[in-house]
Amino acid sequence: YQVAHVDAAKPNVQAAGVAAKWNGLQDAPIRYLVDDAAKFVAREVRRQRVYQAIVLDPPAYGHAPTGKAWRIERDLYPLLSDCFDLLDRNRFRVLITGHSAPMGAKEVIGFFQDFWRRQRSIEQTGLRIESGRSQLLDRQKRPLDAGFFVRIEYRSPTHSTN
Repeated sequence: YQVAHVDAAKPNVQAAGVAAKWNGLQDAPIRYLVDDAAKFVAREVRRQRVYQAIVLDPPAYGHAPTGKAWRIERDLYPLLSDCFDLLDRNRFRVLITGHSAPMGAKEVIGFFQDFWRRQRSIEQTGLRIESGRSQLLDRQKRPLDAGFFVRIEYRSPTHSTN
């Protein structure tokens, strides 16, 4: 597999490299890029690249190195739209996590369903959407909410794996 880890924060990209090394993946084909995710995705769309999996963990709010503010409720949907343009039409996986009060799994799922209804003709029988809350447990096994997740998988029923 080929992986591109993209984050605007250099410390996060460095931490991803360390995590890969700790997990024995130091020689894996991973590109570590300090870049604005939306700009990276837009470039990949222009290059007509195709991905089979995309993982997004957007911040609720932040600033790019240029000073431009990111707001999840304003900026996530255009990013998702571009991400969906990158996906393999026969099979794909998307994982989106969020840690924001203004947006939750329900809104992301609604956007996804509306987007594909308007833009794409995928067979609903091959679509699986799962969502929920992520939790961490403390030493006493008490749950700590860690935000939402939406997992989307699609495999075209007419697509042959041969």
